[in-house]
Amino acid sequence: MASPRFRHADHLGPQLEGRDELGAAVSAEQQRRAGMVAVVGTVDEIVALGAIAARYDALYATHARGVAGQERAAVAEAIEVGRRSGVRVEFSHLAINDPRSWGQAGLMLGLFDQAVSAGLDIGFDVYPYDASASSIAQYFPTWLTVADWYGGIPWMWDRVLVTHSDAGDTDSPGHTISDLAAASGRSPSAVLLGLYEKYGNAVQVAMFYRTEEDMRAFLAHPRSVVGSDGVAMAQASLNDRPHPRFYGTFPRVLGRYVRDVGLLPLEAAVRKMTGEPADRCRLAERGYLRPGYAADLVIFATGSVQDRATFAASNQLPAGIDRVLVNGVEVVSEGAWNGRAAGRMLRRGEPG
Repeated sequence: MASPRFRHADHLGPQLEGRDELGAAVSAEQQRRAGMVAVVGTVDEIVALGAIAARYDALYATHARGVAGQERAAVAEAIEVGRRSGVRVEFSHLAINDPRSWGQAGLMLGLFDQAVSAGLDIGFDVYPYDASASSIAQYFPTWLTVADWYGGIPWMWDRVLVTHSDAGDTDSPGHTISDLAAASGRSPSAVLLGLYEKYGNAVQVAMFYRTEEDMRAFLAHPRSVVGSDGVAMAQASLNDRPHPRFYGTFPRVLGRYVRDVGLLPLEAAVRKMTGEPADRCRLAERGYLRPGYAADLVIFATGSVQDRATFAASNQLPAGIDRVLVNGVEVVSEGAWNGRAAGRMLRRGEPG
C-alpha cells in the first residue's frame, strides 16, 4: 500500500488561493524519515503550488531532499521549481553530508550562479558548523536498518555524537556511538538501535558529516544568508547538549569568520543576518537602520564578540553582546536578558 501524502496540487491549490494564511512562504520538507508519513512531493506538484505562491510574491522554502550523492540534483530540482513556476526560492540548508561528495562546494555554487544569471530569484541559508543535528530517527532508512542513511551515506560511528537523551539516560550524551559500542562490547549498530528502541526520538545526535572548507565556501557566497536551523529556547539544563548553533550561530560568524579568519567583511556578514533575510521574507520596515524602521538593534563589540557554545558544553551564551533592542525596547542589558519581551508576530508586507 502506498504511503499517503499531501498529494495532488489540484486539491491543495484551491485551498491556498486567495488565503491570507499563505503568509510569507510555501515550505516543503523534501526528506523521508523513518516512522513518519512520507510528505515528499513530486516536482510537478511543487511547481503547481509554487505557481500559486508566485502570484502572491511568496517564497518557496525547500528543505533539500536527503539522498546520498544527490546534493547537486537537489539544488537542480529547486532551480527547476523556480524556473517553471516563477516562484522565489530559498534552499535550506546548503551542505554536503556525503563524504564521497566533500570538496564539491564550487560545483553546487555554480548551479546557483547559473540560475541567478538566468534571472531566477534564488538563495540559500547556511549555519557555520561542520555538523548537523536532529533526532536519531531522521537518519534511519525507512525500513529501520542501519546499512546506511539517506539512501546510501555510510555510517562513520566516530562522527555520530549523542547530544541528548531521555532523563533516564545519563550515560549516552556527550559520547559517540563508537565510544558507547567500545564501552559496552556491542556493535555500533546494536547500540544505535538499542537507544532508539528504549528512548525513541528523545535521542538527539550531532552528525559530523560536513567539512569546514565546504561550509566556508557556502557562507562566503553572495547568495547565502545566515540561519541557525535552530529554535528559540530558554537556556536549557546544563545536562542537555543541544547543537551549539542554538546559542552560537550569529556571534560565531561575527567573531570567528569575520574578525579572526577574515572570510567576510563585517558589513557583508551583518547584511546576511539582517537586511537580506528581511528582504527575502518581505518584512517591511525591518532589517535596516533607517528612519521610520523598527529599532531592532544588537550592540556588540567587534573585538570581543564570540560564540562560547561547544558540542561538549553547548548551553553557553555568547560573549561581546552588551545590549539588544526589539521594537525599540531594550531586552538585553549588560549582556543579560532583563525580563522584557517586546516582540510580535510579523507578516509579509505589513509595516513594522
